[in-house]
Amino acid sequence: MASELTKFNVAALGHPQAAALMPQIMESVLMLGDLGKLRPEQRVEYYGAVCKSVGLNPLTKPFDYIVLNGKLTLYANKNCTDQLRLIHNISVEELSREILDDLLVTTAKVSNSAGRRDEDIGSVPIGTLKGEARANALMKCATKAKRRATLSICGLSMIDESEIESIQGARRVAVDIDTGQLLEEAKQIDTGGHPVGTQAAADAVAQRKIAEMQAARSKDFTMLKAFKDIKAKIGSDAYYKVLGVNGYAHSNEITDSSKGRSIYREMQEVLRDQQQRAAQEPEPEAQPAAAMASHADTDLWSEGRE
Repeated sequence: MASELTKFNVAALGHPQAAALMPQIMESVLMLGDLGKLRPEQRVEYYGAVCKSVGLNPLTKPFDYIVLNGKLTLYANKNCTDQLRLIHNISVEELSREILDDLLVTTAKVSNSAGRRDEDIGSVPIGTLKGEARANALMKCATKAKRRATLSICGLSMIDESEIESIQGARRVAVDIDTGQLLEEAKQIDTGGHPVGTQAAADAVAQRKIAEMQAARSKDFTMLKAFKDIKAKIGSDAYYKVLGVNGYAHSNEITDSSKGRSIYREMQEVLRDQQQRAAQEPEPEAQPAAAMASHADTDLWSEGRE
């Protein structure tokens, strides 16, 4: 990885747009391979030079920072590879897949408008993955291959963000690209204590994400149940009136939990008003059971239309 970093730095700094960099910046990057040794303003200058060397707009933040083997360096994010394909008219000519032991390997062959061709691979462990997990692995592998091939044909020998989670000890770092100041180090990926890049680590990450999704669904269910309960108390007319005033036909259309709580509080106010009015009115005479049944509220929740 250190050799890749050096090759990338040489290529970037050899570009006419980057040649104006201060000699001490060139020395620090080329000799040490560590952007963390630069002053903040030097990092800004270096970042801009790298962007210009391949025609990227630095304002779109095509690169982010990562600490790898104790050294601060750049990696290409999604914005980078998307822009490079557009700027350099890069086309994916062919994607081929093969399974080697428990690895899925995808080869991407690309070309640009100048007629140059290149290829690179992406690989992910699939082990005994089935169903949706296996489908996600297929897509992830294709993405890695296309991004690596894009960087390669543009002469950028650097890592792509899709590779970071498979690199042991890699840490994302937040840097203000306007000032070059180190803001904070991002947390390492939680692999459950398993070595990064192993099947056990991938399974641990997948299980954590599934648990997070289940927790989110549980939270949505709790909100919908609360709406169902208060609808039974205030009645359908008042319930749908409050929803309509807030721009919703049914409560399952509400995706913002803070907005949902706000609407729910409005319904609680309606309930309090109803209870206060009921306390001030004389108790009505008992009605026959048949008449009461005619006024029963339809439970739209059971129809999935809350």
